Formats: sequence, structure tokens, C-alpha cells
Amino acid sequence: MKRIRKGFLALWALVLLAGCDVFPIPKEMMAGDIISFRYELSGHDSDCKNESYFLLKNELEDYTLTYHCGSVDDFTAYYTISTKEVEALYQLMDEYKVYTWHQFNEGGEKTDTSFSFYLYAYFSSQEWLEADGDHKYPDGFKEAHSALVIYLNSLVGEHTVNQDHLTQADFGLSALEGINSFGFIKDEGGIWFYSYDSQNPDNTFVRIEVAQTDLDELLALMNDVEAFAWTDFITTTSEGIQLDLYYDNGSWRKYFQHKIGYPEYEEVTGTLLDFFISYRQE
Repeated sequence: MKRIRKGFLALWALVLLAGCDVFPIPKEMMAGDIISFRYELSGHDSDCKNESYFLLKNELEDYTLTYHCGSVDDFTAYYTISTKEVEALYQLMDEYKVYTWHQFNEGGEKTDTSFSFYLYAYFSSQEWLEADGDHKYPDGFKEAHSALVIYLNSLVGEHTVNQDHLTQADFGLSALEGINSFGFIKDEGGIWFYSYDSQNPDNTFVRIEVAQTDLDELLALMNDVEAFAWTDFITTTSEGIQLDLYYDNGSWRKYFQHKIGYPEYEEVTGTLLDFFISYRQE
């Protein structure tokens, strides 16, 4: 009897040493719908040294996605995401067996290509997943991470920033002979259109009260001309267009497009100028 017991204990010790390969974390850890999801990256090879995606289900049965990029120009934006899009995220997590990451909490040696991550997901079944890696990753991480980031970035790219969180939008057309600036700004008194022309002898500044629909129309137009993808830097001695967006949490972001190498420059600037000048002429 003692031999049998010793043999069982030895076998049990091997099972414990083997870990998840023998007793894998069950898929049931992801039971139910996603209620909240957070994926944070720190020190990875990107324009953002610290980057995070935070999804939270709201009372309207859709989700708010908060995207944060911590870099020289700190940037936070908010997006409304549909249930179907979150279900696609769930399927992605299932496909790459992200549930096997649960309770991973390890650190490794920092290298030129390594970074830290944190993942947390909470489900309607009251189950949750949590994993934290400091320059060390669970099995299958590389492929899953790549798929997650590509999909999350597609959500950010396909959706217009929520207008409720936007407090100011500035559009500037910079040319060698001067600068034209237009935009909308919110304050306690309402929403206002402004215009400034450096070529005007009086440097005329126009302030006209407008409605939320005007701001919505501007953002829709910016989306149509793909302004949120502008990346080229312009200087005071070059010609180009610039978009500045300010948010109610104090963050902001700039979008630049240099005239050189932008075939649609004349068409886009003409469209945007027509839009703003129509307000100045009212």
C-alpha cells in the first residue's frame, strides 16, 4: 500500500511540474459576453511608447473604446464600437487561445525588441482573464499579439472620434505668403466658428455662433478626405495643411499633410476652404 501511495505522489508531483500542458486553463474562463477589455503595451517599437485600448460596455448595449497613445504628443480618443465588432474580438481571443494566458505574471530581460504588456478581460459570467508580462510572454503570444493589435487598430481607424468629447477643431492652411486658419471651439456659451487671415490688413478674426451639427459636418468631411491619416510634418517655411483636435480631457493631436508628395492637395484644400469660407460669408 505504501508503494502505491508513493507512486501516486510521484505521479502527482510530475503533473504539478508539467503545469498547463496537463491541466490546461479551460475555455470556460471566457464564458459569456465581454463586459470590459483592456490591453496595455509599454516600451514597444511604435510611435507610442505607452499605448492602451480600453473597451467598456455601456447602457445602450454598444461599447466605448478609449484609445491612448503616450508619446511626445499625448493623445486620447473615444470611439463607439458595436456589439458585433466586440464579438469579433472575442472570436479572435478564442482562436488564439488567449484564455491560456490567465494568471501569467513573469518578467524577463529587456532587449531592443522586447516590451511589456497587460491584458484584462471581464465577462458577463463574472469570469475574468488577467495576464501581465514584463519583457516576457506566454506561449503563442507573438501571433496573438499581432492579431489583436491589427484588429484593435482597425477599430480605431474605421471610426470617427466621438464628437461629445471634442472641444475644439482647428484647420490651418499654410502657404509661403501667409496663413489661413479656421475652426470651431466649444465654451460655456455654445459652439463658435472662427476665421483668421494673416494676409488681411486688419488680421480679421470672425466669431459666429454655430450648432453641434456644424461640428459633426466638419468631422464627417475630415473623415471623407482621410484627414485622420495625415502624417507629414510641415514647417513655417513650407506649404501644407494642418488639423488640430482638442478633447475635453485636455489631450490633443495634430495631423499634417505637406503639399509635396500629396496628389490630392489642391482638391482637398479646395474642398475644406469652400466649407469654411461659406461660414465666413454668412
